[in-house]
Amino acid sequence: MKSESKGPRGFAVLIQQVDEGSLHAELSTAMQELAVRLNEHANRFHRDAKGEMTLTLGMSVDAKGVVALTGSVKTKLPKAPKVSSQFWLTTEGNLTLENPRQQKLALREVPAPVAASVADEAHPARSV
Repeated sequence: MKSESKGPRGFAVLIQQVDEGSLHAELSTAMQELAVRLNEHANRFHRDAKGEMTLTLGMSVDAKGVVALTGSVKTKLPKAPKVSSQFWLTTEGNLTLENPRQQKLALREVPAPVAASVADEAHPARSV
């Protein structure tokens, strides 16, 4: 007697039953934590934050039709943006913060101006 296919079983129902419901709980917790961390990242760096959550299912079937189903959850969080630094290459092959091709200016010290006193010579203090 041939049984008719009723279509695939609902995936969400199956996930809730794997490992007595603990896989579903792990997925739910991971989704919430990922959303919170992405929100924190977006607010901290003032830019869009992207992450990933991966569900991996392992399945094996023996000759009697017994199916063993295992699952694991992994999340991938965004990384903090990196700032690049600009250096120049010297003829010796070293990196330097100063452009070796830029001409150096001869700098000299400029004396600070003398502060004017309250009792200026042009307007001497008067006594009454």
